[in-house]
Amino acid sequence: MVVAFEDHQCGHCRSYRHVLQIAWRQLGWAVDTARVDASELPCVADRFQIVGFPTLLVFSRGDVILRSAGIRAPRDFTTRMASLLAG
Repeated sequence: MVVAFEDHQCGHCRSYRHVLQIAWRQLGWAVDTARVDASELPCVADRFQIVGFPTLLVFSRGDVILRSAGIRAPRDFTTRMASLLAG
């Protein structure tokens, strides 16, 4: 499961959605990304210690296996995901 923590006023968050679409396409995945507006649900952001936006969390079996804060190029993100899945 993938969760993107955003703020509705964050322009970087909106542009990051496009980066994720490219990354999923490069990985050959059809991934739905849940979005949490941290300004509307601060208790959820606090629970996962989100301090900046956008922050992406990837979960496996209930555990966070990847935390990616800030904007990354699609290639950087897909490289991190591919190495995580291979290892």
